[in-house]
Parts: sequence; C-alpha cells; structure tokens
Amino acid sequence: IFLNVSFPNVFPIVQGLENLAVYPHGCVEQTASAALTNVALLEYSAANNIPKEIVELAKSNLHYAAARLTAMQHTDGGWSWFYNPEENDRNVYMTLYALKTLIEIDSVGIMVSDEVLKRGLENLLGFQKQNGLWSGKECYFWEFSKETDVSLSAEIFEVLSKKRVQKLLDEKYDAKLAQQAGLFLKRCY
Repeated sequence: IFLNVSFPNVFPIVQGLENLAVYPHGCVEQTASAALTNVALLEYSAANNIPKEIVELAKSNLHYAAARLTAMQHTDGGWSWFYNPEENDRNVYMTLYALKTLIEIDSVGIMVSDEVLKRGLENLLGFQKQNGLWSGKECYFWEFSKETDVSLSAEIFEVLSKKRVQKLLDEKYDAKLAQQAGLFLKRCY
C-alpha cells in the first residue's frame, strides 16, 4: 500500500499521471474519468511549474480520450456504458458524462468536433421529459426518485450552460432552455 499526503491537492495527480492515463477497460466512464484528470492537470499546469514532459503526456492522453469517446458515440448521438453498435443501450448519464468530458477537453485547447457535440446534445435533449427534467430511470441508477431526477437535471443544465454548448444551440432552443432552467430553479428552491 502506498499512501501519499500532499498539498496542494492536485500534486498527487502529477505523481500518478501514468496510472491515471488510461484505465484498464476503456469504457466510456473510464475513458472520461481519466480524461477529466488530465484536464485538471493541464488547468493546474497553467499557473504552476509542471515539467513539460508531463504536460505533453496529459495532452496526448486527451487527444486519445477525445478520439476514443468520438469513436464510441452511437449513430444517434448517444453513448452507453460499453460501446456495442448492435445494442440500443444508450444511457442519458453516459451521454451527459461523455459530453461534459469532451467539452472540458475542448476547453483546454484539444479540438473536439462540433458535429460530435451537436449529435450528443440532440440525443441528450431527446431524453428530456415534458416537465423539463431528465429522469434517473434512463441512467440505470440504483434508486429512482425526484431527488435523482433533480440532481441529474442540474448536471445537465450545468453542461448546457457552457459557452461551448451555447455556440452550438440555435437561439430558439436556447431561449426554451433558459426558461426551463428558470422553472427548474424555482422547483428546487
């Protein structure tokens, strides 16, 4: 067992980057989780002295993650836990997680295709219920409740509010989402 206690809290990422570069199974969740770690490292490196070879490794990992997530996108724009083009197992949470990750990758200068993001957004928005929320039932969570719906919807609205996403949505839909986000906040508070 190896225990590392350090400050600032991003430093262990630098020390263990090789272990975080690629997770063993390469599914959507593991690819995205590893990518978000590399995004955090690049953001940290912008204000701190990180060795150039570590920064380059993080960038390389992000290029790989962006390509892998793009390749695992289903033709309808969604993602599932494990990519299997023969099964219709798209999952709203995996679609959200893949989109969030690709947007974060794009935010640190690794280009992500507009078309990939648009198709993912269309798929994600297709899961939205008439009440303006998304249901945890499409996520395969263990428990389904109003709280899981609210929590999931909050995460989705957070991603939909990103500047990169706003550039992809047309003005009519953007106004509709703003209205729904306002109604959502009223329900929560």
